[in-house]
Amino acid sequence: MENLQLRTYQIEAIHAIQEALKSGQKRIVIEMISGSGKGMVLAKTVEYIQKSSIDKILIVIGNSTLKEQLEHDIHTSFNNFIKLNHDSIFLETRNRVLKYINKQIFEYDIVILYDDISMEVFNTLCHEEKTVIAFTNIDDEITQENKKSKKPFSSKDIVFSYSFKEAINDGYMTPAMNVKSLGAAIEAFSKHLLEQFGFTQFDSPLNKQYENWDLILQKDKQIVLVECKYYKSQVVSISVANELLKTIVMKKNKQMFFQDNIILLIVLSNIPSFQKDEIYKRYRIIVWDIENLVFYSKNNPGLLKQLSQITYFPIEQIEGRPSVEAGMARLLFSAEDKPLKEAREENNKATILIRKLSNCTAGRENSREYEKICEEIIRHLFEANYFNRLTSQHKTNDEHFRMDLIGSLKINQINDQSMHPLWQMIVQHYNSHFVVFEFKNYAEKIDQNLIYITEKYLFDAALRNVAFIISRKGFSTAAKFAAEGCLKEHGKLILDITQGDLIKMLKSPTDNPADYILTILEEFLMGISK
Repeated sequence: MENLQLRTYQIEAIHAIQEALKSGQKRIVIEMISGSGKGMVLAKTVEYIQKSSIDKILIVIGNSTLKEQLEHDIHTSFNNFIKLNHDSIFLETRNRVLKYINKQIFEYDIVILYDDISMEVFNTLCHEEKTVIAFTNIDDEITQENKKSKKPFSSKDIVFSYSFKEAINDGYMTPAMNVKSLGAAIEAFSKHLLEQFGFTQFDSPLNKQYENWDLILQKDKQIVLVECKYYKSQVVSISVANELLKTIVMKKNKQMFFQDNIILLIVLSNIPSFQKDEIYKRYRIIVWDIENLVFYSKNNPGLLKQLSQITYFPIEQIEGRPSVEAGMARLLFSAEDKPLKEAREENNKATILIRKLSNCTAGRENSREYEKICEEIIRHLFEANYFNRLTSQHKTNDEHFRMDLIGSLKINQINDQSMHPLWQMIVQHYNSHFVVFEFKNYAEKIDQNLIYITEKYLFDAALRNVAFIISRKGFSTAAKFAAEGCLKEHGKLILDITQGDLIKMLKSPTDNPADYILTILEEFLMGISK
């Protein structure tokens, strides 16, 4: 955490809170998406408050689990990043605050509501004329209710807001992090794709006329109206494509349409070439399917990575082809070649990740930091190409098990042979659609008990039979025997990945990290006796 730097939007949020406090604002609301680092903004806000004359701060949290996590962060992770006086910080759950509301509230100068905000708590605090700082997810119940009734706070109380779309455009989030962000991610990719060919955002009084389209872009006198469509299937049937076309044609007919305008339908699946040709000739609508998108993205690693992140199937084996219809419509491109710049950025990120991993010391006190670094590395190496979604700190419905990270694999729906052999083996031979990742910051080698604990996470009926345990020094001899036993007796694959393995994969950007993991798997399998 010593080298941790705040992101630009986090700095903006902190400054907005500080300005609101200086002006004497009593209701201060910060809306941020899940996973955007509200905890860091909270910590910096508390640090700022403690530098003033404020004596006691109450932080109200939704439940005991969140409370324990935040307490851990404040006493460990944040300590290396900021300086806090813990004696003046009090954490309490929402239910306890509601139970003893009159007794507790008067004792504190400032009350901070964190993450899971109760309408009742917010209203009560405001009636007591307390200064309230509310950190809420942008899609929380309190926000939705506010949209309808403008209570308990008005728009002027919101001093900072950061949405999924903004996070995706800034490159901080990927669709795999949250399903709700997928639509915004597809639009962001489409916009970036057309921008590299000279198109810019269309801003004009006529913009309202086209407001029902996903994107409106302009190049010289040419206006492109873009509609984006996503399907999980790799091939769109003719009947489904026809229904989609009817919707677009109806939208076109309802609006004034100039001769230079072009409608571009972007579909993240395969559509037959003859159908695209017929659609253009009959309705003057250009359709770009996954083949065209791959073709126009392949010389730009950043764009290709964005595209990989928003498809439900792997695109490695898709060769791509240009759009004939785009040429016919004189949709001429002059794309800037950026592969060198993109490659440098990727290499810089790998170097930063290696440094962060190396600087993190072993021990329980740094376990959460180690988990976050390892998760960032796994996302960097594998997420875009191989996983539909990676979810951190995932709990089973009964809350008996919590997995550090779990990912659902992209399945090639046309030809299984085009999948990478590693994932093909996991899907076909181990009947696993999901891969569990566990990160252990132990100074010593992993013992067999952790293998048996991890085995409990794996469940054949849930298509969850494979786990990768990532640790500093790998498995002990007893742990290796335990992993072999889990495979031979129950068909559960638990693979040993060391910190050194992660660093080697990061240092070899031209090699496929899946090849490296496959080699580890093959060596493990070859060493097992009957």
